[in-house]
Amino acid sequence: MSRINLPREPAPEISKKEVLPDTKQDDIKDIPKATLYGTRNNLKNIKSFRSSRQNDKLINQKTVFKSDIRKILDYMDINENRLNTQLLVEVSNSAYDFFIYGEKEIREESRYNTVKELLLPYFDNDEFLFTTMLDEVSYKIKKSTFVRRLYRRAKNYFF
Repeated sequence: MSRINLPREPAPEISKKEVLPDTKQDDIKDIPKATLYGTRNNLKNIKSFRSSRQNDKLINQKTVFKSDIRKILDYMDINENRLNTQLLVEVSNSAYDFFIYGEKEIREESRYNTVKELLLPYFDNDEFLFTTMLDEVSYKIKKSTFVRRLYRRAKNYFF
């Protein structure tokens, strides 16, 4: 196992405004209805409409997750929580619980990219260090299963 060499000098003070740009709920796109003038005219049968509608839903899902987690991270100091693996585990667990729609590859990519974008400032903006720490704590992250995703979808639909 190779050893990670961390810098010996303390990291410079970083302010949150420099690192975490605001993601607003206004960035959420309106999703068009799938039916026109009754239930017989379903636009989901058109492949291009279905795929663009699905992409918009996934983008909205990322935007909502980022804004919710940023609200929480605003209360946490970057310098005090530098290299905090517990924060990494909890945000990753939240991402696994939140990203329940779409294909497996799309969900994994969305999870990784959003967690990386949100927590990279806490890991000195070093992608290698971030991925190494993520690999080290991956056994603590509760992975999503089909049953858990199905339960969350049903809960979102009915409640």
